[in-house]
Amino acid sequence: MVDRGRPDAGRARPGAVDPGAERGGVDRGGVDRGGVDRGRVGRGGAEPGGVDRGGAERGRPGLAGPDVAALIMARIRDVPDHPTPGVLFRDIAPLLADPEAFGAVADTIAARYRGMADLVAGVEARGFLLAGAVGYAGRLGVVPVRKAGKLPGPTVAASYTLEYGAATIELPATAFDGVRRTVVVDDVLATGGTLLAAVDLIRRAGGEVAGVSVILDLADLGGRARLAAHGIEVHTLVTL
Repeated sequence: MVDRGRPDAGRARPGAVDPGAERGGVDRGGVDRGGVDRGRVGRGGAEPGGVDRGGAERGRPGLAGPDVAALIMARIRDVPDHPTPGVLFRDIAPLLADPEAFGAVADTIAARYRGMADLVAGVEARGFLLAGAVGYAGRLGVVPVRKAGKLPGPTVAASYTLEYGAATIELPATAFDGVRRTVVVDDVLATGGTLLAAVDLIRRAGGEVAGVSVILDLADLGGRARLAAHGIEVHTLVTL
């Protein structure tokens, strides 16, 4: 907690992480929400039951995952039997409503893919919100992956199964003309069906998938392994 009564509150020494980073602040030295250095990119992957530990990739230090994960876990609401009996729904509405926590999530994902992507694709509907924030934070264009019938043609479409039903998604057929590298974002990775369909759409439309990034990975449902089997790298902030 930052002491608002101190004139030096919220500042960091040169080269140090802002002690207010856990509140999602940005220090004068360029350390962003969650303690992410804007000039550094971390490696994806989280430990089961824990957080994205970052790790070094291409010689660059990893992200300060524990700080971001603490913000996330404090703002996720579990809703039993929604949308159908037996399903535990992870509600990110409290996270979205907190500007510091949501900003930390967006900054972390944007930092992870800096220099690796030109576009961010968001899966309807909560993925839209995340994609917009990540796109702004990383100065990336945004492509909506929508439910069938919502977009004017021409489109490309894919149908897939969920843990509680089936669905069809579409995206604009010309979305990747001239801009090819794309990171796909969504709130939760469960069985992986939705994200796998989104990746398939992007590839069929001529795009190149730089990776998939999610806030929560529900490890027991096997989505990460399913995506990995199709050569898709998954970056998660928290694994449950």
